[in-house]
Amino acid sequence: TQVLCGVYAFDVPGARHPALRVLPELVHIPAKKTRTRPELAETIAGLTREHDRADLGRSLVVSRLLDVLFVQLLRAWVDDQPAGGAGWLGALRDSLVAAALSLLHEDLAAPWDVATLAAKLGTSRPTLARRFVAEVGLSPLAYLTQARMHEAARLARETDRSLTEIAEAVGYTSVSAFNRAFHREHGMPPGAFRKHGAAHDRREAGDDAPAARSLIE
Repeated sequence: TQVLCGVYAFDVPGARHPALRVLPELVHIPAKKTRTRPELAETIAGLTREHDRADLGRSLVVSRLLDVLFVQLLRAWVDDQPAGGAGWLGALRDSLVAAALSLLHEDLAAPWDVATLAAKLGTSRPTLARRFVAEVGLSPLAYLTQARMHEAARLARETDRSLTEIAEAVGYTSVSAFNRAFHREHGMPPGAFRKHGAAHDRREAGDDAPAARSLIE
C-alpha cells in the first residue's frame, strides 16, 4: 500500500472556493482506479521519480506534478458522482451551465439576472434555471452572490482597496448591502475579515502546517 500526500494551503481564511465546498473531508481514489485512468499512474510515477532524485529544479517539478495530480484526482472523483452530486465541479460537464458560469465569472460586477444570462446563452430562462440548479445546487443568482463574496474576500485579504471600492468591484452600489451579504457568507463584516486575515498572516508566518490533504492508496 502506498500513501501519497500533497499539501495545499488556501490563503483566504473562511472563504472556501465553490469547487471545494462540495468535496467530502476525504477524497479516496482506490489504486485500481489507475487501471482505467492511466494518467493517474503516470503522474504518480513521475512524482516518485522526482522525489527520489536530487536534480536541479526538483522541488519545482514536484510542485507542478502535485498540481496536475490534484486536478486528476478531482476529475476521477467527479466522474464517480451521480448527476448533481458533484456540485460546481460536476456542472462543468453540462455545456450550458459551464457557459453560464464562464459568463458570470468574466464579469461578476455586471447587473446579472437570469433572463439576461439566458438571452446571452440563447436559451430560455426556465431551461437555464432548471439545469443550473440541478447541476450546481444553487440558483444562478444565489451562486453569483457566493462568487462575488469569494472575490470580495480575496480583494479584502490581498489588496489595500477600500471597502467601497471592493463593493463596487463585485457589483454592489450600496456598501451596507455589500456588508450584509458579506457577513451572511463569511460570518463577519468585511472590515473584521480584513483584520482577521492580517492577524492570521502574522500568526502563520513560517508555519508549514498542512491546510489540506489529498490521499491515494
